[in-house]
Amino acid sequence: SPTQFEYVMAMAKHSNGRRCKTQHARSPVLSCCLLAVASAVVAAPFCREAFAAAAASSRTRQQQSKVARACIKSWQERLDKALLSVDASPATRLRNLQKVLENPSAVIEDVSRAVNVIAEKGFREGHPEAIDTLWPKGTIARADLEGLQALRKQVPEVVADLQNLGTLSESQTSTSTGQRRGIDLQQIAASLLDLASDPKKQKEFTEETKNILRSKPVGLETPNYTVIRTISAGPGVVELRRYEPFTVARRSMPDGNGTGFSSGQGFTTLADYLFGNNSEGTAMEMTSPVEISYDGSGEAAMSFVLPKAYADSPPSPEEVSIELVDVPERLVAVKAFPGVVTQGEVDRQRAALAEVLTADGDRVLPVNASQYSVLQYNPPYTLPWRRLNELAMVVNEVAPNTTSSTAAAEVSDILLAAADVVEPETEASNEASNATAGKGSPA
Repeated sequence: SPTQFEYVMAMAKHSNGRRCKTQHARSPVLSCCLLAVASAVVAAPFCREAFAAAAASSRTRQQQSKVARACIKSWQERLDKALLSVDASPATRLRNLQKVLENPSAVIEDVSRAVNVIAEKGFREGHPEAIDTLWPKGTIARADLEGLQALRKQVPEVVADLQNLGTLSESQTSTSTGQRRGIDLQQIAASLLDLASDPKKQKEFTEETKNILRSKPVGLETPNYTVIRTISAGPGVVELRRYEPFTVARRSMPDGNGTGFSSGQGFTTLADYLFGNNSEGTAMEMTSPVEISYDGSGEAAMSFVLPKAYADSPPSPEEVSIELVDVPERLVAVKAFPGVVTQGEVDRQRAALAEVLTADGDRVLPVNASQYSVLQYNPPYTLPWRRLNELAMVVNEVAPNTTSSTAAAEVSDILLAAADVVEPETEASNEASNATAGKGSPA
């Protein structure tokens, strides 16, 4: 600072004067030293600022370099955009395809690596690494493969569920027959004419058609939530979400069953309420997801989220079996899975969720491990392997070393129960493998 500089210069003059009186000669070396010290004192703050700015600039360049590398798309991502993305424009598809063709060496290198891994390790041990190389996680192609893999277990379970339901009783059949409505051809013709003349409805129809291929449909209102963190441990990825309060229309499921005919019956009743079968005749917009919740005692309920515009004062339902429920803010652990919902798949996902939470160090524990929900986002006509489902469980975050023994025991019980479900499948698959040994298997 100027004050420090003046002080140093004054000391220098005083020292020089004393030396002149005693030695009768000035020392140029001493003056230069004192001037150097004064310059260092004055320049020190500026040097610190300069070094700090240089370090910050270096960190910024490193961060920008990381972002730039992350923004560079792989050939798999570009091929996804060109061939599998529903929302990409023709120009975007062509541009991404050209980018892939401009660098064929990257494609050849990855394909060669995958082929070599299969050749060295065999298909059984080498195909996971080959799949990671050709279709990395995060790509649409990888999601499709995982969905198709899930369907291999789910489809036989759907058939078994339908067989277990059996045929409808004579009274149920006569009742449902009496409630069937005839097809109104005039109404269908009017709807088609309206669609042909209304550009807004044409756009809505186009978007709804694209939902056949979308994993998560566009244009449907969902509850607001914030992702607190993502837990990547054990057999999958779990999102920890904090949901804002919302309101649902809820109906108990007949026979406590969330699959088969009872699920369709509950859906129709709730959809009728949402589309105008209520005290005010108000037609509300469809929302997402549809929730089937289980309370741990064999009872199940289906819920539709009400649009936010009607959450504060929703119209009363005409159907007595429907109740309106305010859902408070809550912390929820959510694990996504593709395909169709079966009881076997729900058991596997519950076990996987419990295992992830355990591998995370029990920092998150279920409020009640026997209570959970299945969230379904897609319309019935979405491709089965692209359907998005989620298993959700209300949880609490716990401080380290304060894990509840009761909650931990409940999680352990889920893992043991799931093991009982999975082990027979494994034995059956081993028997099938032994039966087909020597006959060859499809690649």
